[in-house]
Amino acid sequence: YIRVYGDDDFVDQSWPGSGSEGDPYVIEGFEIVTDYDGIIISGTTAHFVIRNCLVRSTTPTSYRDGIRISLASNGIVEDCIVEMKGYGMIVSSSSNVILRKNTVQNAPNYGMQLRIIL
Repeated sequence: YIRVYGDDDFVDQSWPGSGSEGDPYVIEGFEIVTDYDGIIISGTTAHFVIRNCLVRSTTPTSYRDGIRISLASNGIVEDCIVEMKGYGMIVSSSSNVILRKNTVQNAPNYGMQLRIIL
């Protein structure tokens, strides 16, 4: 699984890119098979892209997330597939996040969920 909790984690985990709009950090081409949360990005302002990733559970689960973005900005999630997660993709308390051309299958709770918390 992948966990990024703040901009420094992109650097510390050696993700390619600089975090600028023209050179975002890139998380690409991963197949993540876990019964826990797949990809979490939280507390970031750097630009990032999650692309062409497959995130799935080995068995259907009703309470784990495929891709979760929270308290973050400047992200793109594209061409990803999430299977058998309780929540396919969640974006909460975030801004300037784009979801495009993604597929969520067999998510018993929500395929994609946008949460606005005031």
